[in-house]
Amino acid sequence: MTKSSASNSRTTPLRFEDCRLVSKHQAVKELGISETTLKVWHNGIPSQGIKPTLAKGVYWCQPGGITSPVLYNLDLVRDWMFNPDAEAHKAAVRAVLASMPSSRAMSAA
Repeated sequence: MTKSSASNSRTTPLRFEDCRLVSKHQAVKELGISETTLKVWHNGIPSQGIKPTLAKGVYWCQPGGITSPVLYNLDLVRDWMFNPDAEAHKAAVRAVLASMPSSRAMSAA
């Protein structure tokens, strides 16, 4: 399982420790998308029946709670955007989730 993107290629599985968490402003700048696009991916458009694309806890988080800024996992969002192989992307997501400290603690118990 490998991770690749438009600006970066990896030959090893993507790990949580390697992922960059960035603000929405940095995410739109580095991904080359508009804030509106990121907002739709994040929230969906409920009035039109469009569900969010980016799952909380995978693609974004709010480490300080609901009043803190959202941080995006830039590497996973980029992989999702540029990876035409859905199964390879799912494998990258599983590798990141498995490498999170909480997952390692659970498997050691």
